[in-house]
Amino acid sequence: MKNFICAIAMRCVILAAVIATIAGAAWAGADSPDQFEPVADAKAMVTTGHARFTVLTPELIRMEWAADGKFEDHASLVFLNRRLPVPKFTQVNYQSGGDTGVTLRTSALTLIYRPEIGGDGKFTSDNLSITLHLNGADVVWTPGTRDTGNLLGTVDTLDGVTGGNINLEPGLVSRNGWVVVDDTMRPLFDSADFSFEKGEASVWPWVMARPAGERQEW
Repeated sequence: MKNFICAIAMRCVILAAVIATIAGAAWAGADSPDQFEPVADAKAMVTTGHARFTVLTPELIRMEWAADGKFEDHASLVFLNRRLPVPKFTQVNYQSGGDTGVTLRTSALTLIYRPEIGGDGKFTSDNLSITLHLNGADVVWTPGTRDTGNLLGTVDTLDGVTGGNINLEPGLVSRNGWVVVDDTMRPLFDSADFSFEKGEASVWPWVMARPAGERQEW
């Protein structure tokens, strides 16, 4: 039991450190922790066909694909603020038939998207890849790659747990050097203004459903 408690405590410390890092990035472009801007700087956005890539930091890229070509700018339950300082990156477009591919390079990674491979351009292991450098070697991620080194997350409650294993969802830290957060199905907020004054509860944002249609947001 003592070892079990120590393991939980250590995981909580790790998770707290990760959350603090993400919160710092999320607040970097906000005037205060209560005010966020979910729309990223236009200079950080690269749109090609039905895909949009937003370079949030050298290590963090938002990847969207929408069958209707309409992208999402509302805050989500995970990402409230996307207005961060635009990092340095290069963009190279190329034409292949009627499709336009793109290569994005930051100081930390290289993203290659070739929508002409795979039909409608939906993200697949054939048309999208990200290469990063880890422990002296190149690591290549493509959609569907298993995150075998993920350190997992936490559980909301231990109610009903009487023993045995607890299934944990993937967390935000991995020994593989990368983590994918699938935000496709998570609800959105109709506002990112979380300022609150006593007696004015109406200022709180409402949760809204995702728009209809096939889409990906990672």
